[in-house]
Amino acid sequence: MGILHSRAAIGPILGRPMVRSLAIIGAFLLALTACSASVQPASPTTMPTTAPEVQLLATATSVAPSAPEVRIRLEQECRQYGNCGDPTNWDALVLALEQRPLQLPDLNPGEACPEPSLRPVEGYPFEVVGDGPVYELGYLAVVSIDGNVAYAHEGWHWNKVVWARDPQYTGPIVMRGRQLNGPETLRFQRIEGAGPTPELALPSLHIPAYTTGNRDDAPGWEDIMTWVVVRASGCYGVQIDGAGFSTTIVFEVLAQ
Repeated sequence: MGILHSRAAIGPILGRPMVRSLAIIGAFLLALTACSASVQPASPTTMPTTAPEVQLLATATSVAPSAPEVRIRLEQECRQYGNCGDPTNWDALVLALEQRPLQLPDLNPGEACPEPSLRPVEGYPFEVVGDGPVYELGYLAVVSIDGNVAYAHEGWHWNKVVWARDPQYTGPIVMRGRQLNGPETLRFQRIEGAGPTPELALPSLHIPAYTTGNRDDAPGWEDIMTWVVVRASGCYGVQIDGAGFSTTIVFEVLAQ
């Protein structure tokens, strides 16, 4: 009865319209409180850890690019960012370089072989052959299949040839070649403390990147000692590929 008496006592003071308004406000506040209680903040463990754009990028790069795309990307990165000394890129780059087509000229049988010409190059103490940044030192002018070669095995003849790498290019190199006026192939072997080895004479030569030269009289320049292995006389070409360049050197193999 006390509670009923209190409401009856308040009614005449506030008036029925005021009581109705207060009831409406109270109901609204109760509804708002219920909604707030039902909406809980997200737990920190349920928040996404990767932004949508990062997820899209990860999906895109998970697809292995084709060899030409690898070459383009790595060469652009090499030129733009200058990280040509990053060894993690060279394996992929060398594989891409080896898939470049050979752009060697074809000569008719009996057609004269162009003679390489020696010329000086700035910073190097000897005349060289080629347009660079990898040059030949003139040894190809005396490549032969006679008895004066360093080594012969099953018709193949090992001839010593020295190349010079300009310090402006420190990336990897791939060398390949073939006969220009016939069907013969060409093989290469790196001279690294061992003599001519048939098992190491391969159709392509991979020369890795480097950071310092090996000549005291030409700072930064690197001399690359190789064997060029042939088994028939004729006109031959060597294509030298690197990141951002491709150059060709033509030479004649003598039978005397």
